[in-house]
Amino acid sequence: MTREPVNVSGGGTNGARGGDRSSVGAVVFVSLALLLALVCLAWFHVNAPDYWWHLANGKHTLETKSLHFADPFSFTSEGRSYPPTQWAWEVVTYLVHDAAGPTGTIALKLAILGATFSILGALMLRFGASVPLTLALLFAGLLLARFRFVIRPDLVTYLGLAIVWSIVLRFRAGGPSRDSEELAPASTRSLRRLPVVTFIWVQFHSGVLFGLLTLAGILVGETLAAMYRPAWSSLDAGRRRQLALWTAIALLASFVNPNHLRYVSFAIGHVQDYAKFAIVELRPMSWELDRWRMIWIAGIAALALARRADPVAVVVLAPIALITLRTARLFPLFLVLSLPYAARSLAPWFASLPARAVAGLAAAVLAFFIVRAAPTEASRGLYVWGAGINERLAPVAGADALERIDPAGNLFNSNLYGGYLIWRFQGERPVFTDGRSQLHEPTLTYIGSHEWDAIIEQYGIGHILMDYRWAAPRLPDPEQMALVWFDDSSLLYVSRGEALARELPHYKHIHPVTGVPETRLAPERAEIANEFARALIEAPGSVTARLLAASFASDDRRYGQAEALLTQAQALEPWRADIVRNRGYVRGRAGDSKGAVADLERSIAMEKDAGAFAALGRLYFEANDPDRAVRSFERAITADPDRADIALDYGSVLERTDRGEEALVLYRDYAARFPENAAIRARLGARQGSP
Repeated sequence: MTREPVNVSGGGTNGARGGDRSSVGAVVFVSLALLLALVCLAWFHVNAPDYWWHLANGKHTLETKSLHFADPFSFTSEGRSYPPTQWAWEVVTYLVHDAAGPTGTIALKLAILGATFSILGALMLRFGASVPLTLALLFAGLLLARFRFVIRPDLVTYLGLAIVWSIVLRFRAGGPSRDSEELAPASTRSLRRLPVVTFIWVQFHSGVLFGLLTLAGILVGETLAAMYRPAWSSLDAGRRRQLALWTAIALLASFVNPNHLRYVSFAIGHVQDYAKFAIVELRPMSWELDRWRMIWIAGIAALALARRADPVAVVVLAPIALITLRTARLFPLFLVLSLPYAARSLAPWFASLPARAVAGLAAAVLAFFIVRAAPTEASRGLYVWGAGINERLAPVAGADALERIDPAGNLFNSNLYGGYLIWRFQGERPVFTDGRSQLHEPTLTYIGSHEWDAIIEQYGIGHILMDYRWAAPRLPDPEQMALVWFDDSSLLYVSRGEALARELPHYKHIHPVTGVPETRLAPERAEIANEFARALIEAPGSVTARLLAASFASDDRRYGQAEALLTQAQALEPWRADIVRNRGYVRGRAGDSKGAVADLERSIAMEKDAGAFAALGRLYFEANDPDRAVRSFERAITADPDRADIALDYGSVLERTDRGEEALVLYRDYAARFPENAAIRARLGARQGSP
């Protein structure tokens, strides 16, 4: 089967020479639409833990007027070599932050992302894509890559790769074989920008390696095509030599940096860290977390298999796709390379559609964009719209408490907290670790295991500031470390000896992880109540403290106080179904059936929960509405078929509504599944013995 020559980058009537699709007006329109989309998707509080140590490095570089090749901020890795591969980014972001705070650096992020996707949009328009198709692909790409729209030097790599990709694709489109000889001088001159781009790029981020791999991939693809399938090649021998020459010069220019060749091994070693330490940020793709990104990669592969796209570009895209599947954080790089590829492949099909179909598709993409861009319960804590610091990810309050208490000894901190603590204390309180995995390799084994005896003894740890949200942590021994402060994310411990010697107030009873101990002794309950009062004073925005205090108050039948605490918690985090659900439980215990039903129905609309369905069923039954009660219990059993306690309540409702046979079937089913459950066996025996 003979394959038709493929024009990778356009040409044709809607190409670069005056076609309306690539006019200045279209490019400006696409750029403005992108800016609006980015304001919706990327204008959120600083949420990158590494942002802070980058700022500290930038400040240190300017103050010392030198680059540092060893870490000055942690006591565990002091003096260990760490190459300044991102020194320019650190200096620039520090200067912007110093002048305009987080607002300035968030605006810088939007500017870089806007430039990146505008370059891609202009390229897609020039190569034959219509404005609706261009916007549809760009908006889809923005949604898929949003998880990496953080203020990090990776942003420069996205922009650098877009520039290099644009240069090389325009150069390939400018050859005489594409009936565009007048473009050849300009596209040839553009190659001379490659060394400048790589020289600047390598000062900001070692991701310049991907730009060089892209150039090498095009060279390999063109050479193989010329040797075996000349119809697939876009470059003659002379233009291949030009590309090879300027690629070599660009490679040499990338070595002009403080680390010279070492930046290559640093970049490769960073990606390999996942295999060593299972670092979440360097995780491989998974269907659960990355299904839409994997579908995008599969779609690009389908276009290649359908032979609608440039086979030479596949030489570049295929290895990047494989690397991306192994390291999800690299998806934006694949996106940058694949967007023009997808636009060129889909443009002929899209152009053949009727105007109404185009409008319908554009509206569908816009609707999908709006729905997917809306915050979810999982993303609300990560993406807080506006300019500022995301205090759910930066331990601002924890650092305040640490500064106020000023404990003795060395600090152990969670990995994600190190960057902010470095910036906050500027080296006056050295950290245990931070996000630089290659620097802190000797200590990373302790981060996940929390082997407290070994950590405290080896490193002289006197206090601990740890994040307890992401996994069930192994807590320090309360006989060794005293909990002196907590909020919704952090725990601050000091040595128990110091706490006693300084008479520091500490929590003996309540704990955000282990909860409240079971006790009916009046003196202890008075102490617990005092600890809750103290917790709400020390962490006035803590939802966790309110939930624990509400549960304690409800157990004491102080329902009004419990409801007030839950209402406060719900005002702080209105998207959380569990808060509304718990308030419904409290109102039900207090006899406010109407309020309880309203809360439970609202919580179910937010999140399907078996306990809420069952509680609603009990309330309906008490209100003499057996049909709705039965339906609620049926939904409870469907939501969680392993809740034998719900099955018992459901069975009682069935028996009391003259549905004894249904109750018998239910009891038999659960007795077979849970033979050790004495209550189910007893209920079954009683039912079988009844007439």
